[in-house]
Amino acid sequence: MQYSQRPAEWQLYFHNSIPDIICNKDVASEGLSFALKVRGVVVLDEHYTWDTNGIIQVRNLGEIIEKFLDTTATVDKVEVVSYLLKGTPIIEFKFTEAATVYVGNFIACKCDVDLGNLNDSSWAARNFLTRCLGTKKTALDRKETVSYLQKDTDNFLYLVAKITFLDNGVIIEQQGNLTMFGHAPNTTHSHLIATLNTSLISVLKQLGLPNTTEVLNYQVWVSATSNGESGTLCNAYTYLVDSTPYRETASFLFLNAFGTLETFTATGLKTTEKTAEYNLGNIDNHYRKLTQDFKSEQTCNSGFLTENEMEWADDLVKSYSVALMSSNSIAQVTLTKVSKTDTEANVLQSFTFSYQLAKNKNFIFMSKHVGIFEAVFDNTFQ
Repeated sequence: MQYSQRPAEWQLYFHNSIPDIICNKDVASEGLSFALKVRGVVVLDEHYTWDTNGIIQVRNLGEIIEKFLDTTATVDKVEVVSYLLKGTPIIEFKFTEAATVYVGNFIACKCDVDLGNLNDSSWAARNFLTRCLGTKKTALDRKETVSYLQKDTDNFLYLVAKITFLDNGVIIEQQGNLTMFGHAPNTTHSHLIATLNTSLISVLKQLGLPNTTEVLNYQVWVSATSNGESGTLCNAYTYLVDSTPYRETASFLFLNAFGTLETFTATGLKTTEKTAEYNLGNIDNHYRKLTQDFKSEQTCNSGFLTENEMEWADDLVKSYSVALMSSNSIAQVTLTKVSKTDTEANVLQSFTFSYQLAKNKNFIFMSKHVGIFEAVFDNTFQ
C-alpha cells in the first residue's frame, strides 16, 4: 500500500478541512483494515476492499471526528474568567494490510466554517478563534471574551492590552498585561484552548484605571514576552467603545463556530409576546380552565451592525448553546426565529431574532427598580 494523499503527520486541522485519505494498491492484497482513534479511543473500525482502479479512499473524516471535539465550554456561568479548556485531541488512523501496519497521527480542532485555502495551523497561530475578525463594538457593562489556541511548542503566554483614552482632552495610550496563561513547552502534542476575559471593566482594573475613564478603544493580542510587542504572536483585536446610552440591551453568551465562548449584545428594540394555550371545560356547572400552557417569547433587533458583524452574527443564530446574561444572572435560551438579510450595500444593517427560555417554566418573577432611580444610585449625591 502507498499513500497518494493523507493528513500530514502531527499537522493541526480544523475538522472541516481534514483531507481524505487515499491509498493505492502496490502489492497483491484483498483489502485493508482501517481503525480511527480519538484521544486513544477507537471510534471507527472497518474493512475496505480495493476498487477496480486499485484505490481505497476514506472520505469525510471530519464528520466523524466532530462529535468528539467537545471543548467542555458551557454557557451556564455569568463570570467568564481566564481558564484553560480541554486540549485539542490527537487523532490516530491505522491501516492493516496482512502483517503490515501503517500508522499516522494528526491534531483536530473544531471549526464549522470553511476557511478555503488558508493553512489551518498558520491561521490559528495568528488569530483568535472567532469569525468577528479585526474589530468589535463594546461598552463598559458588557462582558467580552477571546479564545486562543496555544500550540504544544509555545511557552507560557501573555494577553497584552493597549488602551487609548482621553485625559483632560489629551489622547493617552497605556499598555500592560491582562493575564498570563498556558503551559511550558511539551512533546505530547497537547494544544490547549484558552478563553480569556477581555471585558472593558476588567481591562481598566488590570491597568489601574478608574471605571470613569473616557476610553476610545483598546486592543488585545497574545505575546510571548511580558508587556511587549517584540514577542507578538497574533493579530491585534480591537474593541471600539460605544458610549451610546441605549434604553435597553440584551447580552448573549454562546458557543461559536470554534466551540469557544463569545458574547453578542443586541441594542435595538426588544418586544415580548406572551401566549397561552388553554383546555376548557365545565366543573360544577362553571366554565373553567382545566389546563394551560404559558409561553413568553422575546424578539430582539440587533441594532446597527457593520457588514463584518452581520456575517459574524451567523455564529449566534446557528449556535445550539445560547444564554441570556444580565449583571448577576444567566439563563439558557433557545432561538426560535430569525429574520436576517445581509447586503453588500454601504448602509447600516440589522436583523431580528426571537428566543424563549430553554426551561419550560416561562412564568417567572422579575424584580424591578423601585422609583425612578436604580438601586445603586448614591442618595448622598448633591
